[in-house]
Amino acid sequence: MSRTFPHLFRSAILGFVVVAAPYLMAQESEGGDGSKSPGLFFESVDVDVVNVEVFVTDRKGNAVTGLKKEDFRLTVDGVDVPVSNFYSEVLGRPVQDTGGISVDPLQGGFEEAPPDQRLHLIVYVDNDNIRPQQRKRVFNALREFLASSLSPEDYVTVASARQSAFTHSDFMKDRRTLNLVLDDIQKSSGMGLSNRMEARNIISELSREGTTGIVRGEPTLGARNLTLSQNRQDLITRIANYAASEYSQSRNSIAALGNYIESIAGVPGRKAILHVSSGIATRPGEGLYLAYQDRFVGSITEGTYFVEVGQYDLMPQFRELSRRANAAGVTFYALDAEPNHASFIRSAVTEGIASQTSASFRAEGAVEENFRQPLESLALDTGGQRLYASPTLARQLSSISTDFNTFYSLGFVATGKDSKKSHRIKISIAGDKSKGLRVRHRADYTRRSREDKMASATVAALLYNSVDNPLEVTMTSGEGKKRDDGRMVVPVDLEIPLENVTLLPNQGVHAARISLFVTVKNERGEARPVQKVPFALDIPDEFVEQAKGDSARYTLPLIINPGDQQVAIGIRDEIGAGESTLRLELPKRHSI
Repeated sequence: MSRTFPHLFRSAILGFVVVAAPYLMAQESEGGDGSKSPGLFFESVDVDVVNVEVFVTDRKGNAVTGLKKEDFRLTVDGVDVPVSNFYSEVLGRPVQDTGGISVDPLQGGFEEAPPDQRLHLIVYVDNDNIRPQQRKRVFNALREFLASSLSPEDYVTVASARQSAFTHSDFMKDRRTLNLVLDDIQKSSGMGLSNRMEARNIISELSREGTTGIVRGEPTLGARNLTLSQNRQDLITRIANYAASEYSQSRNSIAALGNYIESIAGVPGRKAILHVSSGIATRPGEGLYLAYQDRFVGSITEGTYFVEVGQYDLMPQFRELSRRANAAGVTFYALDAEPNHASFIRSAVTEGIASQTSASFRAEGAVEENFRQPLESLALDTGGQRLYASPTLARQLSSISTDFNTFYSLGFVATGKDSKKSHRIKISIAGDKSKGLRVRHRADYTRRSREDKMASATVAALLYNSVDNPLEVTMTSGEGKKRDDGRMVVPVDLEIPLENVTLLPNQGVHAARISLFVTVKNERGEARPVQKVPFALDIPDEFVEQAKGDSARYTLPLIINPGDQQVAIGIRDEIGAGESTLRLELPKRHSI
């Protein structure tokens, strides 16, 4: 039976207002990792290997298998970089190195995919930007996809976004439970209709007889100019208001998606988002403004567009979203639920005027591009694909399932200091084998510090239960005590087997340096900002052998608010670089 050494640790009071983590010894000096350590100097080398998923297809779109490490050329910022790690799967089975002998993966004898190659798929329903008319067909296709096109070993979660917020659940393999979640999301009312109705009304008004000053290049009658004078200013004001409203909604949708990507950055393995929406406009209101220009030829001065509508360009936000997705290792698949984004223009014109010759083809093209281009670019930049709601949707979903189970993974060692700078990646097939082949992969990567990665892993453990505990740490909570301000102090006990911690000889003692990363889920299901708690452990040399068979205990008095649901803690051995993440349900009585 193992013994614990509670006297080797000192407690830290952790709320989300005040953090105190005193060391055992008064004397402090700076360690090799930049943290304060009592009289201990060490340098921890953090080797950052970047893994990039690569999808290779032929002219017909079929997956190409059988390629080897030497068949790929990898450049970073235009410089050739050696491939340090190479991995491939065919039909969900790892391909073994057989010395060039072809092996059928369905014949068995293959190991399971390693943890860093297991798929985590998110079906992300953007309720702010999906029209009710498309929901039933799309949701039915999603159910069939989840039931028949994924491996039973794939982890899946379903999320929905509305008004800059999103819901999330643990990754799971239980497809029945996932269908129940989809049912709940489908029953909730989708947005994306009110703005579209206003756009339709504006087009219809622009198309009515008497609204325009010029029809087919000829001046209108003087009697109609009165209508032109009355309506023109009202219409441009409505278009500007529409653009501002759509801009606000689109910006919130991008922010919610970006926050979600950040929340899954620490989930281990491969990550893919199947984003379901009716599109997010890149330049809100542009199509309506072009229709207005076509109806009031010669009445608009140059540059007016940028004053009224052009200020709402969202493409920079989409480019930043792409960078964040690549930094988090997320491949993006955009399922466009709207078959034809500009169809409302044609129907509105038909209602407004007998002849359709005055319909603005420029407006139709702008609307289609505005809703199609940004999500398509996001998919291409992250190595994914764009899908659209059509009779072939089931086949398109099947094609992305091929991405999930037949792919290559190229790893390389990132160089340079941690920074927020993104680095361009280019992967191609070398030699004659490249003919007729198409290679897809994410366009860039961004190095993240080990502290950022540990904080992300702790958030992922909290929100999605993606816990990983190679250090074999145990975590329990004790009886909470209510404070005068209505909050609770809950003791959280950590027990760490010392045989799993690196102890460094240092002037008569063996020292360990541990960092805790702590976050709590609040009543809205959100993670509070991660707080870091460092502490030191020094064991006299004469007790080291005895201690290695035992555990050390650390008590963390955690200050929680009413409604707090769970706590997650990441544990990092700063000397040995070992890491664990754990999640603990807070007792219900603490949430009252």
